[in-house]
Amino acid sequence: MPEIDRRGFMKAAGVALVAGAGAATASGALATMYNAGVDEGLYKTINRVKDPDKMTGTELHHVPEIKAPGSVKAGEPFMVEVKVGKELHDTTSGHRITEITLLAGNEPVGTVVFSSLFARPSASFLVSIDKPVTMVAQARCNLHGVWESAADVNPA
Repeated sequence: MPEIDRRGFMKAAGVALVAGAGAATASGALATMYNAGVDEGLYKTINRVKDPDKMTGTELHHVPEIKAPGSVKAGEPFMVEVKVGKELHDTTSGHRITEITLLAGNEPVGTVVFSSLFARPSASFLVSIDKPVTMVAQARCNLHGVWESAADVNPA
């Protein structure tokens, strides 16, 4: 019985595995990961409103809305509220917001994870800044990917 070149075998198996994975299209891979009927293009990037005057139904239900004062006292805490959608996103077992994240510029403020179907997608964060910052809210929907919006806050 011939001896097996294990290193050569493992290398060939690895190349075959990578080639096989590369052959699967992105839509094929996503179709097995997500529910049927998902717009897989929404998972390729962070989604933002394209035209605020003509929002689509998906945008109306998925873009996080940030409620924050435009001007605050430097160093004093203030509330930032984030709710998902101009029209509140419904929560069902097959379609829900799984989390909301708030950033102050590139710094994470916090993340709220929704593990219950009874929760409605909104969150409040207590924030304190000493320089102008853009608050960035991200909402993750299990069917429609990550959605983002921003609001500027300036200390007085």
